[in-house]
Amino acid sequence: MKKYVLILLIGGMCCMLLSCSTSDLRKATWLWNATLLERPEEVITFLTDQQFNTVFVQIDPHVELAEYAHFIERATAQHIAVYALDGSPAWVTDDELFYDYFQWLRDYTNRYADAPFHGIHLDVEPYLHLVVEQFQTMIVRAQQQAASLNLPIEADLPFWFDEVAYKNKFGEGNVAQWVIEQLDGVTIMAYRNNAEDIIDITKHELQFAQKAKKPLTIAIETMASEEGDFVSFYGQDETYVNEQLRAISKAIRARSFAGFAIHHYSSFKQLID
Repeated sequence: MKKYVLILLIGGMCCMLLSCSTSDLRKATWLWNATLLERPEEVITFLTDQQFNTVFVQIDPHVELAEYAHFIERATAQHIAVYALDGSPAWVTDDELFYDYFQWLRDYTNRYADAPFHGIHLDVEPYLHLVVEQFQTMIVRAQQQAASLNLPIEADLPFWFDEVAYKNKFGEGNVAQWVIEQLDGVTIMAYRNNAEDIIDITKHELQFAQKAKKPLTIAIETMASEEGDFVSFYGQDETYVNEQLRAISKAIRARSFAGFAIHHYSSFKQLID
């Protein structure tokens, strides 16, 4: 009897530990349409109902700063971290666009210091005409700007960046590993629609992140894709999506695994409606 009770106690403690660990994982999404901030309660209700604890919000200069501040205050009250989202392939070669974003952040921070962003989230994706050294230079500049604002900075990376090498003024190595080492965190766009494939295409990045002691978020796609029916969860139901995410969480043992990001707010909302 004592042995049975002891087993139950140990099992209960393990479940508590597992539950705590699972609840600490990030669940994020991208909010590209910043005009939705005009209806903060609708957005935040959806985020809380779906247990999101992080949202990357597009910086739109046509949306009033006050709208961002109001949304951040509401989101923070619900324990949702709000990141300033922006980026474009043009940032790699166009300094003006790059610095406009950081100037916007500086202006916002100066005006609304009591409603700060949790961090910076970049989505640059310079894939069609990738010049690795220019991309790396942009990453270094972004990191410097983030440090001057006292904000952590992270970026989206494609899963195939672990196949891209560099040899230039930054040294020699693997691009994915280099970016992971530079930033405070990364989100890997692991755009496949089943757990087995997602685990496979993120294994190298998880190793890089673990070595660098950096958090890595795994992202999935729910928007329709023209790249094949294996890329997105579009057309699937919420139950299937959650089953795959649970399978990934169960399989991954890397301490660098920080959770999931679902691309994006509007397409995921349509998927579950």
